[in-house]
Amino acid sequence: MDTYSGWTQEKKTNARRQFIGILKEMQIIIRALGLENDVEVNAYILGKAIIDYIEDLDRFEEFEGIKSSNIAKTYAYLIYWIARHKPIVILNVEKSEEAIYINEKVCTAILISNMQKEKNIALNTNNEYFVNLLFYNLKYRVYTQKSLELMIEGYFLGCDSSSQNAGGR
Repeated sequence: MDTYSGWTQEKKTNARRQFIGILKEMQIIIRALGLENDVEVNAYILGKAIIDYIEDLDRFEEFEGIKSSNIAKTYAYLIYWIARHKPIVILNVEKSEEAIYINEKVCTAILISNMQKEKNIALNTNNEYFVNLLFYNLKYRVYTQKSLELMIEGYFLGCDSSSQNAGGR
């Protein structure tokens, strides 16, 4: 990312910060899955995903004339590009059955944990159906940045609606 000539120093610094943050998140999840010796994050591919994510958001903002993206759009574009590039590679063929959808598992975990943080929901209170549905869609369905954004906005609206209903009782 340092050699990406079309970017300002500020944009390069932001990209590097995001790269490091996502890399750390991925490594934590991989460790939690017990696959740290069987898979690894390819830094070059992850870097390309981060560049594409930032460029895609920039193009959207330039086209739409929007100064800054909303958080749902940010998460959607990030997860889209990571899932598309699949930066986590399997090292241990014997664990390949267990790790075959590692990129989708990690993307699901990153997205769910960030959405829960955004809405101040305890991280261990997952709706198992929703998590499985998201994972299934990342594995088998066609999705876009916009469809992910719509899903995230729906999740946020559901959370906001639930908290308003709980407060009014």
